[in-house]
Amino acid sequence: SLSLFALVLAVGIVVDDAIVVVEAVEKHIRNGMAPREAAHQTMKEVSGALIAIGLVLVAVFVPTAMVAGIPGIFYRQFAITIAAASVISLIVSLTLSPAMAALLLKPHHDVDTHSGPRWMRPVKIGAEKFNQGFEWLSDRYGRFTGRVIRMGVIMMILYAVLLALTGWRLNSTPTGFIPEQDQGFLIGVVQLPPGASLERTSEVMGRAWDIASKTEGVTGGASFAGLDGASFSAASNSGVMFLKLKDWSERGKEATADALAGKLTGALGGAIDGANIFMIAPPAVQGLGNGSGFVMMIQDRSANAGYRGLEGATGAMMGAAMQEQKVTQVFSLFNTGTPRVRADVDRDRAQLLGVQPQQVFDAIGTYIGSTYVNDFNLLGRTFRVTAQAEPAARDDITDIGRLQVRSTSGEMVPLSSVATFVRDSAPSRVVRYNLLPAVELQGAAAPGVSSGDALAAMEAMAAKTLPQGYTY
Repeated sequence: SLSLFALVLAVGIVVDDAIVVVEAVEKHIRNGMAPREAAHQTMKEVSGALIAIGLVLVAVFVPTAMVAGIPGIFYRQFAITIAAASVISLIVSLTLSPAMAALLLKPHHDVDTHSGPRWMRPVKIGAEKFNQGFEWLSDRYGRFTGRVIRMGVIMMILYAVLLALTGWRLNSTPTGFIPEQDQGFLIGVVQLPPGASLERTSEVMGRAWDIASKTEGVTGGASFAGLDGASFSAASNSGVMFLKLKDWSERGKEATADALAGKLTGALGGAIDGANIFMIAPPAVQGLGNGSGFVMMIQDRSANAGYRGLEGATGAMMGAAMQEQKVTQVFSLFNTGTPRVRADVDRDRAQLLGVQPQQVFDAIGTYIGSTYVNDFNLLGRTFRVTAQAEPAARDDITDIGRLQVRSTSGEMVPLSSVATFVRDSAPSRVVRYNLLPAVELQGAAAPGVSSGDALAAMEAMAAKTLPQGYTY
């Protein structure tokens, strides 16, 4: 769409260069020159101006293609299209336009409206009247322009008034980033309680897909268990659905993407218990975020309360957003309820037993997670060797304590001798923004509210709601 916008502007530039040449040739022909001679004289007069126009346009738009960040994403195609069209327009105006003008334009002569067929007389009279009226208008416009130019002070005052009006309207107009678009598909975010198994998530995803795929306006799609639809990260208690909608012409004005998203969210929430399911629209520009709307990063600058304090600050923002009419669907999937086992290593005792603390951490990482060892070839195939404890040996917290690590004396020491294992909970995914612990708070502007006003409302809300030590 940006390239199409660039082409619309480029058409004006292309036509403008051609008009400069044709108008100049026509002026010389009106003064009595032959078309060929008029074309030569025109190119002597306007060639430098045309080249200057083209170089200025290229110099203005080419650097825009090198801008980094989001502005660069938006205007790179725009800049390249305008610059290329300007160069082509310059070449055409210097070569094809004067040649065509010399061939097609004819010397001026008085039109005899009474000659020729009778049915052509009204056409000739109308054309003659139009030319007379246009010449009169051009003459009056030229005189008015000349008179206005001599009134410099008055015109500067009017110009200042226009600038003031422009600034007033610019400041009073709601700001926005990218308007929401009906792109023909929706993203379904499914979240189960923290620590839910992948099998349970798959079962819920199957039920949710059966309901969503049979909804009027949905033609197909796909669902994935174990993938967080808001952040697109792996999580056993999360899932995502991609729903393809019917063509807009078949759905009609009532079944927009937003309307279907609300309908599906209500239907899935009422039919499936034990899961949080809602629909979001895709980002207006592919690659710019994971969904539509906005993202506010809640940061913990003090780090005194840990991730639970960050969870509380995020929950307070979500609660305040429910009372704000300018925003809607403000949510965050961050929570500290994912089960985990915390290992508290007694470093002094580990040193006495001849075990370095790093050995304990490495052993836990290998037993509970895995460690790549090497590859070996057998019968023409390559096999990877990965060290990991058997599932039966790491099924319970007591099993972890029975796992062993080798000491400096060569003896095997149980992990329970140097570490205490405690059941705990924590976030399944940790986000850092500007090197600080952060949480993604997502949302969208309410219908009829610009994104600029929605962001301003969120900023004001954060200033009132966030505790000391937290920012955004």
